[in-house]
Amino acid sequence: FEKDLQYIRKKGYTPVFMKEVIDYVNGTGFLPKKPIVLSFDDGYYNNYYYAFPLLKKYNMKAVISIVGKLSDDFSQTPDENPSYAHLTWDDILEMHLSGCWNHSYNCHSFDHRNGVSQTTSESKESYAKFLSSDVWHLQNKIAYVTGVAPNTFTYPFGAFSENTDEVLREIGFQATLSCTEGI
Repeated sequence: FEKDLQYIRKKGYTPVFMKEVIDYVNGTGFLPKKPIVLSFDDGYYNNYYYAFPLLKKYNMKAVISIVGKLSDDFSQTPDENPSYAHLTWDDILEMHLSGCWNHSYNCHSFDHRNGVSQTTSESKESYAKFLSSDVWHLQNKIAYVTGVAPNTFTYPFGAFSENTDEVLREIGFQATLSCTEGI
């Protein structure tokens, strides 16, 4: 990872936050000549343990998408094992305050649905109620901890449905991230 950061710097790329991309798209901000978004998915503790010190060392920004339920669980029973642990809310606050810094609250499983995808038997209204409830739970928690609610949503497993973006826009998200290839 450190070699990757060195390469990014050597080639003249500048890591930016999604807010900067959103502001640029909305015509209210500017991007550097070669912008790049560094993103980490699922809020694993190894993001804090390995990546965070290097991001600070190279003065680079990153987007870290968390799974709120797992941050709750590991905040209640902290475990600092980089092999499997997740970020605690204290870790998240520290990273946020450093200038280096959504995902769903508890939709990171395949038990009932694929991430935040709408199930085939679910009405649009029922789906909107489910997704809004889950996402607002995390938005409120992140805003409480950091003072800022995210403006970018990361799809768990990269999965979404035709109604997902509409619900997310109503909540106030201005961008989404997925592992789906393409523009």
